[in-house]
Amino acid sequence: MRVGIAQIDADSLCDDLDANLEVLSSITAEAAERRIDLLVTPELMLTQYEPRLAARQAWRGSELRSKAANIAAAHQVGLVFSTPELDSQAVKPFITVTLCDRRGVRLLHHRKRVLFGDAERLRFGGGEESGLANFDGFMVGLALCYEVEFPEVIRSLAMRGADLVCIPTALTASMPGQVSEQVTEVLVPARSVENQLFIAYSNYARPKFSGHSMVSGPLGVRTGAGHHAEIFYDDVTLAELKSSRALNTYLEDIP
Repeated sequence: MRVGIAQIDADSLCDDLDANLEVLSSITAEAAERRIDLLVTPELMLTQYEPRLAARQAWRGSELRSKAANIAAAHQVGLVFSTPELDSQAVKPFITVTLCDRRGVRLLHHRKRVLFGDAERLRFGGGEESGLANFDGFMVGLALCYEVEFPEVIRSLAMRGADLVCIPTALTASMPGQVSEQVTEVLVPARSVENQLFIAYSNYARPKFSGHSMVSGPLGVRTGAGHHAEIFYDDVTLAELKSSRALNTYLEDIP
């Protein structure tokens, strides 16, 4: 399967949600030209990653998800995209990520469980553990941004049979004393190795965010971006997972 990552410039997005959908359509069209099977995009791309603004736009979440699914179908590319979501049974909206297949059919939906900082916790509620879905023979799980920094989140998906975890993120550039570069240099590759699975991690470009989107696998980083906006891909196989899992038996040897 050819997994694509869109590392976009946050300044290409705006308050006009229809304009942001046009950006999504453009990068999905480019993915189709590159024969990408599944394209992963950054956290809250369709509203911009700004918790206050995204929470205010949560009432349009259902509309955004429907239009994003139509984009997937129009270009026949699987899509992973992130939106805010209202739920009449919940006090606060949620930050979510959705997986659609090439026909625009929603296969999987995840509400962010581990919220980052006061800005998110003030405006959003925490979700619950989500399931897996089959995409081209790969069992796919979803997570969002800060969640990858907790080993329990990815381990839970691995123990349920995940082969690939898609993670939209909005990781900012490092401030003194703050973990940021270590997330992409250490933690994301470690999650792939210790769980023997692929991770598709899609961030925004610098200067506002840290860049360094990547596809990592059972032996570490496979393909990654630098600081600038770009779309790239990696061809991943179940055969590679099978071979590595036979030698690196972490999941079998859990005490």
